[in-house]
Amino acid sequence: GQLASWVFAILFSGGAATVFMSLLYRQPLGFAWSIPGTVLLGPSLQHLSFPEVVGAFFTSAILILALGATGMVRRIMAAVPMPIVMAMVAAVFLKFGTDIVASTQANPVVAAPMVAVFLVLTAMPALGRFLPPVLGTLVVGCLALAASGQFALREGGPILATPVFTLPEFTWAAQLELVVPLALTVLFVQNGQGVAVLRAAGHNPPINVFAIVSGAFSLLNAGCGAVSACVTGPTNALMTSSGSRQRQYTAAVVYGILAMVCAL
Repeated sequence: GQLASWVFAILFSGGAATVFMSLLYRQPLGFAWSIPGTVLLGPSLQHLSFPEVVGAFFTSAILILALGATGMVRRIMAAVPMPIVMAMVAAVFLKFGTDIVASTQANPVVAAPMVAVFLVLTAMPALGRFLPPVLGTLVVGCLALAASGQFALREGGPILATPVFTLPEFTWAAQLELVVPLALTVLFVQNGQGVAVLRAAGHNPPINVFAIVSGAFSLLNAGCGAVSACVTGPTNALMTSSGSRQRQYTAAVVYGILAMVCAL
């Protein structure tokens, strides 16, 4: 259905863009989908039809692509003070930290073992070199889910996702309400955070190329009725958190491949 098409598009396009860019630049350049853009859609879908929203997806993707091609994005981003950008990044990451506490209360059977394993592997660098804390936490979380009976495969239905094309409808109401906010959240909120994280890790991200690739893959997403593609801050922060800087791009390639597999 439409939901499966949405999930397929955001995961597959993000994974494909990540693999392509990371191999091209030998840097961990992770892409995903615009979370702020997704949040924007909630109120809009109360009074706009889905084809109207898809029309805004197409227009915003073209706008992102055009701004990236002109080279304006790099100049505008250079004018924004870095402390402001880093404050935005910190605000995004803060919730990830506080959610750890909330998760131990909401689902202690799963969350408590995950937190314990992460703390142990982080406190013991020698062990963490063989089993990275994030990977160890993921494995323990999966085991805890299975052991507690909270993991179950749905029976029936198609095995692979099927992209569904939604014919766009271009209306002034949807275009005026969504196009500019969608483009700004991609170029300066999501991509801006990703650039700040990568620079802090010692990398030199290609800002204008980020915009061009985000626009191109956003067009593909729009064809499947999905929100814009963009550079992701939290994912890039994870991929630059360990290992030698010259080899961190391999983590991005693995992430991209796994994202494409999950999309299917």
